[in-house]
Amino acid sequence: QRHHHTMSESNVKESFVKWLESKGAKISEKIDAFSDFTFGDLDDEIKGPLKKQIKYKGVRALKSLDKGDELVRLSKNSFISPPSLSVSSDLTKESAEESESVDHYLNNYKPTLSNFVGTTLKLLHLMCEEKEFKEYIQTFPTTFNNALYFNQEERDALKGTSLEPNLDPSLLVKQFESNILPVIQANPQLFKIPSEKSSDNFYLESFQRAAAVVMTRGFHDVNGDGPFLLPIVDMFNHSNEFKSIQIKREGEEFVVEASTYVMKDGDHKQKKGNTINLNRKMSVVNQNLDSGKLAG
Repeated sequence: QRHHHTMSESNVKESFVKWLESKGAKISEKIDAFSDFTFGDLDDEIKGPLKKQIKYKGVRALKSLDKGDELVRLSKNSFISPPSLSVSSDLTKESAEESESVDHYLNNYKPTLSNFVGTTLKLLHLMCEEKEFKEYIQTFPTTFNNALYFNQEERDALKGTSLEPNLDPSLLVKQFESNILPVIQANPQLFKIPSEKSSDNFYLESFQRAAAVVMTRGFHDVNGDGPFLLPIVDMFNHSNEFKSIQIKREGEEFVVEASTYVMKDGDHKQKKGNTINLNRKMSVVNQNLDSGKLAG
């Protein structure tokens, strides 16, 4: 049984923003990072039930944005990095606390874990811990529109395609039991099941959710390092062609800047709003079509 949110959307948003600010993150007053939109808002050519049927969240320009305007700045401790990029590079200076950390454990696990699996297991640890990044994790959906969550009807529709061999739900179970569960069982102190969430399938379901989060929200920098989980930044459209914004690393921080002029909401003659989309002129920017409290 999946754990569902008990907090209201407004409470989740308020606690999330306060948490971000406490971490030193900065969000420009020129944008609304939690704006409601529909497919009809994105494109006037969309017809039928999709036009207004489903509401999503995205970023909207409240004021005109000039090229180079800083929209979001994430400080070092306000985002999640892969374990391989989080541990001390100088082992002689590594503290006892670091040597017992989830980053150290996952980075030194043999056989070596990929950055994707390492980041997913780190997120699973944070989901179990329910302390650090709790306010961010509360914004995640409980289900996703990707292959990890396809139902039988959706799998049947893809029969005969190149995707079919990867859609068997038993594959996830087999991979989890052979490759993931041993990592958890070798250090159970890092993966304690919260008492109110205990169930026979807690680890499998939580890993499935964590993997879907990393798949849909993981960012890589210009050097290919990643995946990073970047709060607020994942409200922007996950396109490889960033037309309206630029995401870059400055030292140990991530920064989002406007890469072109963007008119404020309502100024565009042909559109109702100006979403900071990476492919269109509007400013809505989250294409993770999921059911999260803030991002879906």
